[in-house]
Amino acid sequence: MEIKRIYEAMFLFDSATGRNSEKVQEVIDRLMERSGSELITQKVWEERRLAYEIDNHTRGVYVLSYFRAN
Repeated sequence: MEIKRIYEAMFLFDSATGRNSEKVQEVIDRLMERSGSELITQKVWEERRLAYEIDNHTRGVYVLSYFRAN
């Protein structure tokens, strides 16, 4: 019997991608499929200022996800 554990992950998207909920869902679904994981739930946080610049981006959208995986 295979036991899958529950994990938590925080994803960070640039502001343009993060505002497009369909694109966010597509990216996370693809990650879950590639890893053989099952998405339980996710919550999109509002756009926030980053503590430091990443690839010329100063703001980003965080997505908190819970999923089952081996």
